Amino acid sequence: MPQYPRRWPLLALLLLTGVIALVLANVISLNAAETHLIWQIYPHDVPDLDAGVSMALRALLADFQQVWTRRADIWPLYPPLLNAWALIFGESQLVLRLPNVLSGLLALVALAQLLKNTPYRLMLVAAAAVLLIPGPMLRLGPSALMLALSLWSTLLFLRWRQSPSLGRMLLYLLPTLAMLLTGWVGWLILLLHICYGMLPWLRTQASQLWRYLLIAVLLAVTVAPLLIATLAQPQPDWQSLAQATADTRAVRAPALYALPDDHPLIYYDRQVGLLDGIAVDLGWRRFTPPQIYNVVRRLRDQSTVWVLTTDDAYGRTIHEAVAERLQAGAVQSVGDVLITHYDLE
Repeated sequence: MPQYPRRWPLLALLLLTGVIALVLANVISLNAAETHLIWQIYPHDVPDLDAGVSMALRALLADFQQVWTRRADIWPLYPPLLNAWALIFGESQLVLRLPNVLSGLLALVALAQLLKNTPYRLMLVAAAAVLLIPGPMLRLGPSALMLALSLWSTLLFLRWRQSPSLGRMLLYLLPTLAMLLTGWVGWLILLLHICYGMLPWLRTQASQLWRYLLIAVLLAVTVAPLLIATLAQPQPDWQSLAQATADTRAVRAPALYALPDDHPLIYYDRQVGLLDGIAVDLGWRRFTPPQIYNVVRRLRDQSTVWVLTTDDAYGRTIHEAVAERLQAGAVQSVGDVLITHYDLE
């Protein structure tokens, strides 16, 4: 029988992991935390090069400045990278998740190298892939990038320690600097690197233990929070809901909506045209009940009106105003949203 290179099973595992992650990335809906992150880096406009390079650069810098001011508790590297990625390739959920998928695959490659000559290496990498796919690889955020940068920084650090040279030191510094700009975990990994370099006992008697400990810490702080959040707070399938509502609603039927700018349905509106046609935003500020009733009266010639609001007192006021003239159809209460179409009796 032909002898295949030992790396082929690993390549097959990486290929299978990538395919599964891409399929799930296109199917699984974004959750509220992810669309909030997208809102932080949105909107962005392609710079108008016809206006001159100077104006285009100013527009690009202004866009990144907006990203910086909205980044909240996110460390500075990830938001501009995601912004630039979306600016070039668009903001479909598959496109936005692709950097995480690639980062996850790079993390698995580095992990395989760190576990070289370890018994059951392929099984350990496969187990890590099972953890990464539903976590960092599919959930928007810096976790996948942090994991990849940290593992590659550690791998290059060990190679530099084994055979010191200027080139290897520079290769080590590149992912390390990026790692430090991605989150507090990077500083923890750097501390472990310093401990390894300063404590001879770690290098001689506990080198493998240190390596396993670092990998375990990385997986714990990057994967566990995402998996716990996913299991503790299951999210509605916003993608299917938006698509089904867009398919049901006629474009000529007006819609009244009051949803936060970072809500998943607002994101999917840009993807499937949920609010195409006549759509009145009653959520950009808090209108008084008389003002809401005045807006509804302006739609008196319409036989069908759709209402999409958050399930709170303000949203119910909008529904009540429309229900005074039209008969409520099927009411959908999904997550924090009420969706109803009203028709003439």
